[in-house]
Amino acid sequence: MDYILEQRILDSKDWATVLFVLSFALIAVTKTFFEARFNEFLKLFVTDKYLKIYKDPSHMMSWFTISLFFVQLISFAFFILILLNYFDLASKTDWVKYIQIITLLGVFVLSKYLVEKIIATSFKIEDFMEQFNLQKVSYRTFIGLLILPVNIILYY
Repeated sequence: MDYILEQRILDSKDWATVLFVLSFALIAVTKTFFEARFNEFLKLFVTDKYLKIYKDPSHMMSWFTISLFFVQLISFAFFILILLNYFDLASKTDWVKYIQIITLLGVFVLSKYLVEKIIATSFKIEDFMEQFNLQKVSYRTFIGLLILPVNIILYY
């Protein structure tokens, strides 16, 4: 009786675990420092009270929005990586591909925001565009928060 031994190669998922923990840490820190705003933000799909309270353009560049933007980027990049893995275009443990996706996603979102600011300034509709961007950013961030636990389940 001959035994055929095959080497088991396990892909390292440590980088993904660190990013998931970092995401939850950012959410926890944001909730700690901006408790009232975070609670209103979580009711975004039920009521538009958050959008009415924080409609001032200065809230767009606050630490609340910036920290949740990073969580959103991490979440959407994992979702794209999982989709690429599903269609056999990339491995879900490929951290180099993840860095490429998160960079492309970040550059795309930020460049789109800047182009919209330029167009709004050209047509003198800055107030409308600020409100529109606040709504887009808020809903996109909320969806990113909802997708994060789904990403963890699908990834592991």
